[in-house]
Amino acid sequence: MYTDPETVTNTQKNINDTSLKEFLTSDIFQELEKAQTIMPEKCSNCCWERVCGGGHLIDRFSIANRFNNPSAYCSVMMKIYAHMTKYLLASGIPESKIQNSLHLV
Repeated sequence: MYTDPETVTNTQKNINDTSLKEFLTSDIFQELEKAQTIMPEKCSNCCWERVCGGGHLIDRFSIANRFNNPSAYCSVMMKIYAHMTKYLLASGIPESKIQNSLHLV
């Protein structure tokens, strides 16, 4: 995945002839705002959904799916979260407390 410069950074607007309002209401900023509030489809059944939120937008972009992708670091983050959970359980934190924190119950 990578950021497509033609659609993400090339807005055809500049500071000399565009107001801040016009710039922030451009198509790409509207898409970014929407992407921040919508979880990628592949993340909808993940137990870590509430922890990572689908990952940072910059790590979710592809030309084919735009921002409807899990983070490029998804598998690594899942391992880290699992390791942290194992540590918490080994440290005596009750499983129910972890599940409540993750909103799994």
